[in-house]
Amino acid sequence: EGPDSLALVTQQGRIKRVAFSEFTNLSARGLTALKLKDGDQLEYVLPIRPSDQLVVASSGGRMLRFNADAEQLPELGRTAQGNMVMRLSKKEELVGCVAIATPSDEVLLLTAQGFAKRMQASELRLGKRGNIGIQAVRFANKTDALSNITPAEPHGVVLMMTSDNRLAYVPVDSVVQTSPQKPGDRLFKLQKKETIVRSLIAYTSDTAHSDDHDDSDDHDDDN
Repeated sequence: EGPDSLALVTQQGRIKRVAFSEFTNLSARGLTALKLKDGDQLEYVLPIRPSDQLVVASSGGRMLRFNADAEQLPELGRTAQGNMVMRLSKKEELVGCVAIATPSDEVLLLTAQGFAKRMQASELRLGKRGNIGIQAVRFANKTDALSNITPAEPHGVVLMMTSDNRLAYVPVDSVVQTSPQKPGDRLFKLQKKETIVRSLIAYTSDTAHSDDHDDSDDHDDDN
């Protein structure tokens, strides 16, 4: 059974599920899919099935896994704002949302200072939408923060863009698989005050490392 709806997630942590049937009569002008509060914006759009689970993460390293069924994520009309997906502190922001088919699926976590790890979704206890989640990343230092989470697709590569506009990539399979209690490994060395600002998973027949990765000390810490 394929996806039957979309999960729409905003920057301020609101989520709603909209059925594909809401978009059957699209015109050239388009349709409103989500009503936004002032200062908020749409960040993530995921096709989902009722049997899927969603995993969301905050910049503080907390993660929440919950069912994407009618009880936790009821379908709403296109003009609805949606509900809070996860409780965030004043200093946190939502940094990622992924859909998984089974709890054995892996997610890849990447921090602003270049640390990364893979983790099975089953490491996160099943919660409810709107919960606080659990601390899933133990940062190597107090100035680091979670930058992004993505599905840890086998044979993919994780592409990373830094604040200095440098691009680096490493094979997903080379990222260490570990528990929430561990910070992961540093993928490549950043310059002073440089951070990871964007990342995504891509696919390539060549899984060679970038020059940025090859010439760096994976475990060197600038602090």
